[in-house]
Amino acid sequence: MKMARTKILFISLLGILGILAGDLQAQVALSNFPYKARLEGMTVKNMLYRATIGTGLFEKCSLACLNSRIFDSSGREIPYVIYSNKEAPSEAFHLEVLSLDEKQGRSVLILKRKDDPDGMVNILEIMTNDHDFHKDVFLEGSDDKKTWHSLGQDSIYDFSSQVVLRRTAVSMNANRYRFLRLTMKERKGKIAQPGLRLHYEGLDLSTSLPRDKKIYIRGFSVTFKNGQEKKAVFDHAEIWPAISQDEKLKNTEIFVETRFPAESLVLDIDNPYYLRNVTVYGSQSKEKRDMVLLCRTSIHNLSIAGRKEIRNYIEFPGGTHYGYYRIVIENHANPPLTIKRISQKWTRKEIFFLALDNDRQYWLYTGNDSMQPVSYDIAAIVTEENKDKQGAGTLTIGPVVSNPEYKTGTDQEKKARIEKIILMIVIGFLVVVAAFFLYCLWKKAGDTGNPI
Repeated sequence: MKMARTKILFISLLGILGILAGDLQAQVALSNFPYKARLEGMTVKNMLYRATIGTGLFEKCSLACLNSRIFDSSGREIPYVIYSNKEAPSEAFHLEVLSLDEKQGRSVLILKRKDDPDGMVNILEIMTNDHDFHKDVFLEGSDDKKTWHSLGQDSIYDFSSQVVLRRTAVSMNANRYRFLRLTMKERKGKIAQPGLRLHYEGLDLSTSLPRDKKIYIRGFSVTFKNGQEKKAVFDHAEIWPAISQDEKLKNTEIFVETRFPAESLVLDIDNPYYLRNVTVYGSQSKEKRDMVLLCRTSIHNLSIAGRKEIRNYIEFPGGTHYGYYRIVIENHANPPLTIKRISQKWTRKEIFFLALDNDRQYWLYTGNDSMQPVSYDIAAIVTEENKDKQGAGTLTIGPVVSNPEYKTGTDQEKKARIEKIILMIVIGFLVVVAAFFLYCLWKKAGDTGNPI
């Protein structure tokens, strides 16, 4: 009987917790959002539509607008999904290695297209995971492996142990040859005319004398690019972060507060050459102690492998939606870089949704930072891969305006109140359980005549 009462008490407490937790995640309403923007254009029932998210909307939303909502004129919540306008991948044809001949410091490979060469190609991708190499590559093509025609020469390299710099794609003349002959040899610099040599905290970066080593190649593929492929579309906005100098640690610190999608930060640097290590931290608050490490990278402006190489941007790890970033540039003995301006850059975002009725008005509501990102079933139907093949109609997002139905503080007050009630119930439940456990021990000791 006592066990039955205990079970009833336990189930009742769980039920109360479930009800309160459900109330905490109650249905989202128009009054939860301080801003809204109309999705302008005619709509047809059950048709897919897309609209570009501009900088004006990003300035009002958080988490890259993933916690926004769409409602129609009758107040129904409309499922949606947001994708980036990325570059379309080129079709790749894999190659079969027929032979490998190594002599006098050269590697000669005969490659064959596995499929009939019905497509033009002009890029050879050499797939390797190795680092720290620099190779010259010579390419020839043939249909019978007897008569070979020159397709050009190029180089591949990786200096990732010193700078963020890697290239494994080789350009060649456009062709349909079935066989390719690749000759690879170590890049040799001229000692009498050394390239740029940088001494940086013990680092001796000689661009004309790379390390002599063999590399392990996993495979080869060829593609065709003529400049007419779908390119990634980028949006950008100039920002004004706080820049300070740490004289003791000899670092430049950049503090960024942003609502824009965090993909890359472009620095307009007025220095002829530089090579600096960079560390990036992120947080949802301004407090330095809350910052978490996101990545370590480098920025540079130098001549390497016979090329002028400039990396004046800092990439944020994909998928981060922090509101605050701290970027530390290590100067060491070098004077701080002269940063003229800073802009934030991201691939253009588009929102996709299905219209539920003809000529219905749709509004995108945003601006409530307490809202969590939402995931709808439409993401399984309209995917990153097929979104451009769905024949979606195009709408435009109008100007962002204040939402007159917004109730200030409602969400935060309700959430705080419910969390307090849940905490009190949990504490009470733990006290009851502890008391019951002690009672059982006391009862057992009393029955056996032994002290507790």
